[in-house]
Amino acid sequence: MAGRHEFSVEYHWKIPELAGHIRSTSFLPPSVLADHASEFDADLIAELGRHTVNDRLAETVDFAYELARGSAPA
Repeated sequence: MAGRHEFSVEYHWKIPELAGHIRSTSFLPPSVLADHASEFDADLIAELGRHTVNDRLAETVDFAYELARGSAPA
């Protein structure tokens, strides 16, 4: 084991990007919203819009990886 490394990245979402991401998951695929997609988008904008800065929401994403090295062949 050569070491474990952790880092954080701040990501900025626009609300339509977030809605698209949500639809790309198994949690809320387009078939669930069906004809209510525009209503969902309007509700999402109404609820989250007041929390935006420059039309964006900020999220801090944490990452970690472990680096290992194998021994050289004999």
